[in-house]
Amino acid sequence: MRDKARIPIMLKLIEELWTENPDFRLGQIIVAAARPKDPCPQVFYLEDDIMKEKLEDLLLTMRTNRLNQKK
Repeated sequence: MRDKARIPIMLKLIEELWTENPDFRLGQIIVAAARPKDPCPQVFYLEDDIMKEKLEDLLLTMRTNRLNQKK
């Protein structure tokens, strides 16, 4: 299992970057940091309201899957 202590560190870095660049979208920050070899427009241009919905859907799916695995 990965060290959970990395999570607040990563979130703090994202917060600092985003606070200094408030016009950026979350996906734009992630792609700019990752610097993928090939363009990733589906992440780079994803609006934050859509990203929020996708994150909420993912969270629900993961929680549901975890509950189903315990049965």
